[in-house]
Amino acid sequence: MLDKEIDTAPSVPAHEAPGSDDTLRLDALSGTHVDFYQDIPPVPAARDETIRSGLVALSRVPEIMPRFRSHRYTGVDTDRDAAAQWVARRLGGAPDASRVVLTHGTQSALLMLLSRLVGPGALLFTEGLTYPSVKPLARLLGMELRGVPMDEDGLLPDAFEQACRDRRPKALYCMPTIHNPTTTYMSVQRQGEIADIARRHGVVVLEDDAYGLFSDRPPATLTALAPDITWYLCSLAKPLAVQLRVTLVVAPTEAAAIDAFGPTLRMTHWMAAPLSAEMVSLWIRNGHAAKLLEEVRNEAQARQAAAAETLRNWTYQTDPRSLHLWLRLPEPWSRQGFVAAAREAGVLVGSSDAFAVPPCAPPEAVRVCLGAPTRRAAVIDGLSILDRVLSHGAPQ
Repeated sequence: MLDKEIDTAPSVPAHEAPGSDDTLRLDALSGTHVDFYQDIPPVPAARDETIRSGLVALSRVPEIMPRFRSHRYTGVDTDRDAAAQWVARRLGGAPDASRVVLTHGTQSALLMLLSRLVGPGALLFTEGLTYPSVKPLARLLGMELRGVPMDEDGLLPDAFEQACRDRRPKALYCMPTIHNPTTTYMSVQRQGEIADIARRHGVVVLEDDAYGLFSDRPPATLTALAPDITWYLCSLAKPLAVQLRVTLVVAPTEAAAIDAFGPTLRMTHWMAAPLSAEMVSLWIRNGHAAKLLEEVRNEAQARQAAAAETLRNWTYQTDPRSLHLWLRLPEPWSRQGFVAAAREAGVLVGSSDAFAVPPCAPPEAVRVCLGAPTRRAAVIDGLSILDRVLSHGAPQ
């Protein structure tokens, strides 16, 4: 791969182009390239044994079968109690379990919340660069989506204030801690400003804290600062296992949780599967969840150290334990050209186009995810290829 000639991508339809999301996704699944495209965690050494021991433990619970007779809806009491203890790590204390809802992953949680809190024809604000799945969800629900400009401290208060005055949004979706894709932090002061503006304009806040537990220096959450207007989402995919498909949601109040999820209890696609919920609850109670999180954090730190060494000549943003980094491309590279060149050389990365929300323009940058390769050696190989592509220079 290192000896391949770096060339421009051929002119083909966008959905078939080498740098298109569809092509990159298929390449990632095929295993033909070093996958820095999918933002999934490395597999902890203890995970397989933890799964095996967890299933054995569940098999020995005398009353286990009745727990699988029906849907688990928002989670049983033991699920919500364990979930409240888990999110206490970030919220400064355990919320009342009545405010906690277990869902089948962040996309399902957002689908339900956006449909109830925003709705068709209404306006949702996000950061100018945001979690890519929000865009198709907004289209599916028939709502308008608008990006608000950011700086190195996150969402710009003045821009948010003016946009609220001009457009009257229903909600703001944001990721203040280890932002996806830029890895920036929103300071406590900035969070306070954003919360005050949202409250004045009647804007509901959806705080996605998918990466908060990876930080060694996490600021307070928006939820802790403004619990009355904020919905908190905590995915367990990154710290524990993608396959669990569990995201914890904390509503502002018990009544708000019932209002958002109560009318849709028969729509079973958004609920956590009973087996996953039972496993998560067990792992949190017996300490295995904390152990898995620490293993993932440590492996992420080792991979970030490799990136710091290999990409030392290039400009990028990251956090010491983040699962991804945000690589700013030197001139004259374009983001599409670099994604295509990296793919040709054997590495998949994500263009900023996937994250940009109009009217904010995508910068010349790419997201590099370090968790997907199963071996650390493959991460080092992939980083070396990216260094070579950058050093070679953009095709003329």
